[in-house]
Amino acid sequence: MNSILSDRDRDTLERAAGLQALRTADQVRQWAGAASYDIASTLAAYVECLGACQALLGDLAAAVKRLGGEG
Repeated sequence: MNSILSDRDRDTLERAAGLQALRTADQVRQWAGAASYDIASTLAAYVECLGACQALLGDLAAAVKRLGGEG
């Protein structure tokens, strides 16, 4: 059976699963590759995570439109 999801759609869903699994500051720092536990590094990690979430939302919206026949 052929999937209606493209490789890009599957990648988007994998990114979503990875981001939604981040529950603690330590997990966010580790995801972002922060080398320090100071406040500046922690804030930078959260900013990077926010940017990734914003990009992910755009990709999810595009996939929903495409799957809904709008693109």
